[in-house]
Amino acid sequence: MKTTLNNQQIALQVINKIQETPQTVTLVLKPLSQNVPYKAGQFLTIILNINQQEIQRFYSLSSAPHSDDLLAITVKKIPNGIASKYLTETIKVGDQLATLPAAGQFILPKSETDVVLISGGSGITPLFSILKEVLTTSSKNVYLINANRNRKQIIFKTALHDWAKKYSNRLTILHFLSRPTEPLSSPIANETFKEGYLSNFRIERLVKKYTSISPNPHFYICGPEGIMLKSRMTINFMGFPKANIHQEAFIIKEISKPDPKHFSDSEVTYIYADNQAVKFPVQAGQTILDAAYQADISLPFNCKSGICTVCSAQCKSGKAEMYTTEGKFDTDNMKGITFTCVAYPLTNTITLQSDALQSLPQKQ
Repeated sequence: MKTTLNNQQIALQVINKIQETPQTVTLVLKPLSQNVPYKAGQFLTIILNINQQEIQRFYSLSSAPHSDDLLAITVKKIPNGIASKYLTETIKVGDQLATLPAAGQFILPKSETDVVLISGGSGITPLFSILKEVLTTSSKNVYLINANRNRKQIIFKTALHDWAKKYSNRLTILHFLSRPTEPLSSPIANETFKEGYLSNFRIERLVKKYTSISPNPHFYICGPEGIMLKSRMTINFMGFPKANIHQEAFIIKEISKPDPKHFSDSEVTYIYADNQAVKFPVQAGQTILDAAYQADISLPFNCKSGICTVCSAQCKSGKAEMYTTEGKFDTDNMKGITFTCVAYPLTNTITLQSDALQSLPQKQ
């Protein structure tokens, strides 16, 4: 099956389909029209046409730039999930789909510190990408805490075991299984299995153990909301810097809007990658993206929640405030990064520089 593209979309062909668990598949993808540069931990916005309806979904890359020749996304079928059902059950090798360029800020920092990864279920997907990238490109140690129901539900089970054997001195994997159906033994010392749930107490004890060897690591958390919440709260309570704690949310929450009285009218100058510029007004309490849409100006966006970063631009002058799932930020403490979908101007004028081309499709 072929797909029709617009200017921003990239065609991909399914080269392989790997059944990771009964509900989860990895799709190995080959770009057909152009390369797709990406960083470990980022995601693709996959665009599907199902029953004559265009559907966009975010899927984390499970491949890593320096260890995999082709792209790969890993998809878990969810109840009543139209896109996930199509990708896990219907799509086959040779079919095509479309994507937008890779995006996301769940990436490795420029740091020499070791890495602690905490995952549950399909949350292992971006963490597997990060794990491979760290081990392939650095001398850092990686500690993975991975929670599942049983061994059959462990995504990348065989691949994780192979990486643990290959990097026995630098990779430590601990699987928590809430309902194990097989023996908990392991043939290698640096990959172990324990029965039970991933509790706050266990997280604290393991973090203390790992940080006694590797002080002040960076933490990457992805999985069900409960695991992310207890992991983040425990690590915060232990006194680690907030800048060292990173998490990726698969569920986009509704963002609360601020009181319009806090803002005044503004004018935005938006400069595209080809240096073409447009100007448009923003009413008090209106996001920059909504104001652009009202003015019939197309800016890049996807999630409209400040998560995917597709809408990001660099603030060159003026100031804006952003309301995200992580709290309130402004362009000063974000070093100029502006997510237009959740950004409200604080100054009478603001200038933004974008990496996007002006040749985006106009609204219908």
